[in-house]
Amino acid sequence: MFKQKYVMLFFSSLDSIGDEILLLNSINNGLQENPGEEIKGFKKGDFKILWIPIVDDWKSKREQFTNLKEKIKFYLVEYFEELPGYDIIMDKFKYEGLPIVSVVNPQGQIMNENALQIIFEWGIDAFPFRRSDVYDLNKKWKWFWNLLEQTDDNAKVSTNIPLHIIWVSLYYFSFKVKIYFACKFKMFFIFMKSKWIKFRFG
Repeated sequence: MFKQKYVMLFFSSLDSIGDEILLLNSINNGLQENPGEEIKGFKKGDFKILWIPIVDDWKSKREQFTNLKEKIKFYLVEYFEELPGYDIIMDKFKYEGLPIVSVVNPQGQIMNENALQIIFEWGIDAFPFRRSDVYDLNKKWKWFWNLLEQTDDNAKVSTNIPLHIIWVSLYYFSFKVKIYFACKFKMFFIFMKSKWIKFRFG
């Protein structure tokens, strides 16, 4: 299944990972669409996502794991005893409790210790999810940032932090606000109580 494949290892606890699961489900769909497509020498179909949950005590966590499992469209490791290779995960992948996505090539070499940030920023456009791919995307969209700065003083953005898609969940009083930020248009779409409000990001 994973032989001669690039594996995106998703390490996390079971808590507050709903946004990460939605994002990686989307990436998984993107990898399966036209899997033979080659980008920068890499085929999309050669990349697999594998979730390895890090849980210290499973006694009260099994139901929570089952609920998360039902939402996941990619591969996962299911275990209810001590995790084999736990020390290697802590040491080699530098997992410290927060969700990370480490990209590993077929030879076991780490291509990116944590690609989660660039995946949040650029989505499937960040494929094959190396740090160098971010620099290429920055150059690709530099003309757009320059155009915004020249045409609208209120739309100035930092070229050092290009954002493709950021999902931010906010709780304000009894509302759950989802913010979807698309960098190509620099617009926020805010969904609150079934109403969309659109405004220019300044």
